[in-house]
Amino acid sequence: MNKNTLGVLCAASTGLLWALSSPASKLLGESGADMLTVVFFRCLLTPLPLGIWIRLCAPSHFRVGRRDLAVLFLISPLAPLCSYLGFMLSVVYLPVATALVVHYTTPIATAMGSSLMTGEKPSVYDLCGAFIVTIGVACSVMRPDWTLDGALSIPGMIWGALGVLGIAFQTLWGRASVTKGGPTGIGIFFYTHIFGAVWVVPIKTLTSGWADVPALTGMQISLIAVTIIFASLLGYSTFYAALRHIPAPTVSLLTSGEIPAAVVMTSLATDSWPTFPSVVGCVLILFAIALSSWGARRKAPPEADARQAACP
Repeated sequence: MNKNTLGVLCAASTGLLWALSSPASKLLGESGADMLTVVFFRCLLTPLPLGIWIRLCAPSHFRVGRRDLAVLFLISPLAPLCSYLGFMLSVVYLPVATALVVHYTTPIATAMGSSLMTGEKPSVYDLCGAFIVTIGVACSVMRPDWTLDGALSIPGMIWGALGVLGIAFQTLWGRASVTKGGPTGIGIFFYTHIFGAVWVVPIKTLTSGWADVPALTGMQISLIAVTIIFASLLGYSTFYAALRHIPAPTVSLLTSGEIPAAVVMTSLATDSWPTFPSVVGCVLILFAIALSSWGARRKAPPEADARQAACP
């Protein structure tokens, strides 16, 4: 298997794993859970098993210079805090299909910032895929009669935009660690989560407080565990694996498979089915993913394929 195919498979797997976060976030919001509490536990508990794995299997991920460590501390409010909190609150305020398509304007932001941060220009397939995703986004915010839904929650849209900013930055920096050097993607993920938990403490103390933590129900704890295990640990493991093999705009597009998967999962969990325009939007996004995947495979160097084929 050549590295482009492996990257495509990892990115597609990431979308499916991240999709579990949408029904979990929706159910947590409906249960009255404070999303800052959810984000705090995601940031606090995700690094624990990851740190044990790094210590035993790949200690090189711990090696980060002082300057990079300071930068990681300063950007952790953007990623993971903005990417987690922005997405989860947008799911609470907006229909899941709408929140997801707002979240997946990320390929456009990633493609725009790719040359600046990673030194890689997005391919024509990435740009076409981003354009098709934009059309899918437009379809998904339509009413069943194909008119624009003017009743969308403004706070939901703002939180969604913050989530887009966070995940795009995280994607680009993770790829830049491969193309330009510096902390590894796993190292970035580990340290930003520790620092993210540190940042949440004063924010939560000054806003909603901590009285809700002892009152968490078994269902809420289980849903938080789903976001930690599947969306954070497994999802970001395949995400950073994909970034080692294919460019950031391609990864960003391929993870858009989260949208149709999450719409189906959330519909089953909450008994709220998507509209026909939302279904059309999901189909367009799947087409964009197929186009981007095909483009990534076309860019694979022939000699690399030959070497891979020669390996036992």
